Amino acid sequence: STRRSKQEGEERAARGGSLQAMLSQADEALERYDEKRARGLLRKIRAAEKTHPELPSRLRRLSTLSGARKSLDQARSALESGDLQKAVRLSRSTFDLLPSLPDLGSFLEELDEHPPVESAGEAPPAAEQASPKRRAKSRGKPEPSKNLEADLDAGGAEEYVRRVREKVQMSALVDAAALAREGLRLYPGHELLETFVDKFDKMGL
Repeated sequence: STRRSKQEGEERAARGGSLQAMLSQADEALERYDEKRARGLLRKIRAAEKTHPELPSRLRRLSTLSGARKSLDQARSALESGDLQKAVRLSRSTFDLLPSLPDLGSFLEELDEHPPVESAGEAPPAAEQASPKRRAKSRGKPEPSKNLEADLDAGGAEEYVRRVREKVQMSALVDAAALAREGLRLYPGHELLETFVDKFDKMGL
């Protein structure tokens, strides 16, 4: 009985180690935006231990990635069909979900090259027609809060990155843009902060 209990304990430990390894691999896949691999790994983990405590947070990240990709695909389709307003709206939805999504930046640049669309009859408001970049020029950019440094705990550039992502998840995009610009001012050359600022600029924030 003691021997069997020991064997069962070793099997549980081995299974736990294997699951932890798959979680790490899933994290790496999510960091690379590899939706297919992340989904496959998370399915295996759920099949082995449906109530694994670290599973829900990964599933949420996967859902965000999947939703952002779908939104970007729809934005591309809208642009290809000539519906600029819909493309702009969907690109904002993509940015709200995952501003660091690969290909979003290049799509926003492509979007900015298209002139405002004027329909027959009453034209839609200029703010609705304009690309995100043009809207930024017309209304200016928000100034960073003077109290940002006091609001942030020590942690350097990565703390700014964390707070920017947190604000984006809350749909507080103006605050997120201010944080990103302040972080880049303090940590010039930080790749992810530069990406955030560039994409906020393209979105007119």
